[in-house]
Amino acid sequence: MPHQVDHTELSRNPAKVIAYNFHTTDKQLPLINMSYYDHHIFFCTNLREDDSSCCGKHGAQNLRDYAKQQCKAIPKGKNIRVNSAGCLNRCDKGPVLVIYPEAIWYSYVDQQDIDEIIERHINRGERVERLIVKD
Repeated sequence: MPHQVDHTELSRNPAKVIAYNFHTTDKQLPLINMSYYDHHIFFCTNLREDDSSCCGKHGAQNLRDYAKQQCKAIPKGKNIRVNSAGCLNRCDKGPVLVIYPEAIWYSYVDQQDIDEIIERHINRGERVERLIVKD
């Protein structure tokens, strides 16, 4: 029998991900720890060769590199990974990054935005509402 969702545990450990168990008719969702990292940050760094808009043309690679250095400076205890990604297909919202396991999408323009995302989202567990990509 799968482990049932413990909302108290989930609030203490947001790195745990809820996944649906397709082999049960139970309406409760099992709690499955699917994330190796506390936070996994993907930066779209796609650079198109034509003159269409893309994250790579808005400094995404340099800001990803900056974020990686800032995350390395975070004291031990959090397992954080910063990766480049190909096109995340949100070109009109870019440059963009997405943080898992929360699946929160952010748009940013400079180092101050990256600093705020790291300080508030990564360090304090808060969403940076002004930078969240709205669908």
